[in-house]
This record gives sequence, structure tokens and C-alpha cells, in this order.
Amino acid sequence: MPRNSIFNFVGIAFLMLGGAGIAQAQPAFSRTKLVDPSGTPDANFTKIQDAIDDVPDDPSVRYTILIYAGTYDTQAIKLDDTQENIDLVGVDRDAVIIKAPANTDAITIEGFGARNNTIRNLTIITDDDDEDQGRGIVIKRPEQGSGDDPSAIKIIGVTIQCDGDDSNGLDVEDSATDLEIRNTRITTADGHGIKIIEGDGAGAPANITIERVTIEAGGQRGLFLRKVEDVLIVGSSFRGQTSGAYINGNRNIELHDCLLAAEGSQGAIYGAWIGDGGATGAEDILLTGCRLEAISHGTGAAYAANIQAQQVARFLDCQFQATNSTGPAIGLHNGGGENVFIIGGSISTAAPERETYVWDLEAGNPAQKLRASGVRFSKFKGPIHSAGRPRSVVQRTIDVAAPSAVAILTWTALTDQEQPDVTPTGQPDVYRVLSVQGMVDGMTQYVYIVGTDWAGNQISDKIQLNGTAPVAGVKPFKTVDHIILPAKSNGLQSVSVGTTSRLGLRFPVSAVSDVQQLGKKASNENSYTLISIGQDAVDAVYATVDVGTIAADDSFEWAVLASE
Repeated sequence: MPRNSIFNFVGIAFLMLGGAGIAQAQPAFSRTKLVDPSGTPDANFTKIQDAIDDVPDDPSVRYTILIYAGTYDTQAIKLDDTQENIDLVGVDRDAVIIKAPANTDAITIEGFGARNNTIRNLTIITDDDDEDQGRGIVIKRPEQGSGDDPSAIKIIGVTIQCDGDDSNGLDVEDSATDLEIRNTRITTADGHGIKIIEGDGAGAPANITIERVTIEAGGQRGLFLRKVEDVLIVGSSFRGQTSGAYINGNRNIELHDCLLAAEGSQGAIYGAWIGDGGATGAEDILLTGCRLEAISHGTGAAYAANIQAQQVARFLDCQFQATNSTGPAIGLHNGGGENVFIIGGSISTAAPERETYVWDLEAGNPAQKLRASGVRFSKFKGPIHSAGRPRSVVQRTIDVAAPSAVAILTWTALTDQEQPDVTPTGQPDVYRVLSVQGMVDGMTQYVYIVGTDWAGNQISDKIQLNGTAPVAGVKPFKTVDHIILPAKSNGLQSVSVGTTSRLGLRFPVSAVSDVQQLGKKASNENSYTLISIGQDAVDAVYATVDVGTIAADDSFEWAVLASE
């Protein structure tokens, strides 16, 4: 629609509502400034900043800067301490383009008090080659002066494209309250999508709503929150190269139905990183119905979610996925959270077969509480507590074969080259931990066992030979797919792979005491007899039990308080 037609349409609508007719722009809408880069008669200004500066210094009156379609080239916009109650509104989100000068922030809202500024329905493009320049929208206090925090700022229906180095899409440098970001798209070449942090000596930004926002952050984090309070995020997508969301030292943060995803090759990759940053009282992080993804193409670990320091974090009906092409993969890692709950949902992890550090759930600090209930996962490293009451279960493992040093792979000669795909000569009879053994003294090479856990998911164990002594692994196996044998170090060397007397539980436990009873039934008996559980028999980290001596076809049962 031509600009004049748009203008006439607005006038007709105004008349229908009982207002005065408009023959020219300025007299009819005394509180509206029209901007058109082409300088058409309808418009009052060709530059947005000129329209803003023409607004009277009266914060009790609200003004609208209506921006016609066009490219506003090399224009940087600033709303300073006196320019409150001003709305910047574009007529078409994709056709109103504000292109900032190089190395310049596009829109800066700077000041104290009840700002009540709105930025709506337009596109922002920036470029720079300096740090902390070329940002899309910046909200901050003035460098000098004092007063209340800037508040009541709305960013609605905006597209931000930052093409420079280390340039953030939306940057809130200091305390701000009642900030709304809705229906907004942000892409950055090398910066955070949204960065909201407490400034030096300022209070925490608070009462922030983010809804239907899409972030694609190149080189940095999709969402960066540090020492922020009372944030509600709904139906939004945050993608970054280092983390989807970095939430550090915050309080009362809720995310509902969001995507937090990161894909990169430098260092550790996090779907979500959550910590307290040394902030007292940082707590209460809630995610419901969210998907957390981490994909690493480097040697660093991929964490779908990583909890650090004294956090209270809850994940309800969330999906976690961590994938790594070369290194470790962890679904959810608790490195110190006081109470981390994961209830419902599912977790999956995948990594190369030689990578043994692959866990759906990992309690990195056993003294803290990682609690799970009703979650689909199978690769766990505990102890892991139950989110509700632990479930009392009885697990039976029947007709167990006696341990054998050659049950999985009979003695196989090593060669001058590694043998990466050796077919096992046998399979575990039950879910149990395996062992490796060398035939001559001085062997210290590593043997990889690749197979499945009790749920059929791929796992691997890396076990170092110790001469002729049998060496047990730590992970129980249901099946063995293949074995990776090392090259010989000298002379004639052979290796076997066998079974141990340590059997696997199908559920994580929170402590050794969760394995409450152990019963044993010999092959020629009709009932189980309780036997004592040795002090070191239960491994609460890997959920295994050493049952001691096993004769052929013995059966075992445990009464276990299980997390799930």
C-alpha cells in the first residue's frame, strides 16, 4: 500500500472512532511524529533521532514516533534521561530497517526512572570490529547521576541482526525493572543474543518477561543472565555456540516450553549452564517442558545441562540430549547443586565408541542432591537420589555363570597394529562387570569393550592391563558388540576378556545402604538364603554389587531402594 494510502486509511479509522479528521499529519496527531527517509509531504522528519528530539520534555505525555518503510542508513538512535513515554513504532517489521553506523550501537535507552519506552515492529542491523560496539539495543544507566532504575521498557516484534565481532543483540548493562521482550528475532555473528546483567554497584535487574523470542547467537551464548531476579521466559528458542542459556547468580528464573541449544567445537558446550556465581541467595531455577541440547564437534565435553555451585534447580518433563563427535557427553551433570530435581521427561547421550565418559545423569558431587523420578534414562553415575519416595524393588539375576577370564574373549594374540574390531567369542550371561587380563608381565596397554547396557544403549569401558593380573572394569554390560585390542608393546603378548563377580543393578541408588538385602540360591536349592553384604560390596556410583563367590547357575536377588 502506498504511504499516502496508509496515511488516509489511518485518518478514516480515526474519524470512525469519533476523532477529528486529518488533512495533514502534524496538526491531527499532535502526539505523533511521522518519519520517512524519502522526505514525503506526509512526514515530519527524515531522521528518527530528529523526531525524538522534537518531543517536548514532558514525561506525563506519551508520544509515538511512527516510522515509514525504508532503510534508515547510518542512523544511531538514543533515548536519554529526559525522553520518557516515547514509542518507536514501524509500519512494517521487515520494511523498516534501522542500519547503524559502523562500530555504533543502533538504539540506546539511557536514563533513570519510569522510562515507559517501546520499540515495536522494525528491523535493526549493526556491524562493528570493536568489542562492545555495534550492539542492537542497549539499556543502561547514564555514566553519571543517580535515580531509580530504568523501568517499563518494551521490545515487541523486532528483528535484530548484529554482524560484527562480539556484538550482543540486546544488552542490558545495569539494573532495569519491568522489561518485556516479545515476538522478537535476534541473530549475532559473534555475540550474545540477549545479555542481562547486574551492573557495578547497581541492583539486580528484575521482573523481566521474554515470550516467543528466537535467538541464533554465533560465537557466544543465546541467553546470558547474571544476577537477575524474577524472570519468566515462555515459548522461546535460544541457540548459541558455547551455550544455549548461561544462568549465573540468578533468583526465581522460570522457563516454560523453551529450546536451549548449543553447537560448537571450542571448549565445553552447554545446552544450559546454571550456577550461583558467588551470589548469595541465587536459587529457584525452574524449567518445564523444555528441550536442552548440546552438540560438540571438538574435544570438550557436551553437557545438555550443567549445574554448578549452590543451586536449587528443577526440571519437569524436559528432554535432554548431549552428542559429541570426539569427546565426553553428559545429559545432566550436578556439580554442587543443593537440590537438583529432574522429574519426568527423558535423557539421551551419544559419543564415539572409545569415549567412556558418557552419562545421562551424573552426580559429580556425591555430597549434593541429584534427585530423579519418572525419567527415561539408563546411563547413570551416582549416587542418585529419588525425587519422591524411593521405590522398593526386588531384582533377581538367575542362573549366573561362575566368573571366567575368557568368557567374553579367549586368549587373543596382539599384533604390531591395533585391532579395532575384534569379535567377542562369548557374551555376558547376565548383566555384569567385565575384566581384562594379559598373558605376560609388563603389559600396561588399554583395552576397550564396546557393547550395551541393560536398556540396550551403547556404552564402552576402557580398562588398563596390569601384567598378568585380572583387572575389573566399572560398568556392567548386557551385551558386547566388539573389542578394541591395543598393539603389542614387545614380544609375544595376548589378552583375554572375562567376567567378574560384580553384577549390575538396573536402577541408580543414593547410598550403599539402599541395597538392603542380598539373597543367594544355589542351583541345587529351592529357596534363597540371605547373605551378608560386605562393606565394599556395593558401588553406589556405578550401581553394582559384588556378590562374592559364584558357582555355576547360582541365582541372586536384591531388595533395593531405587531411584528412577
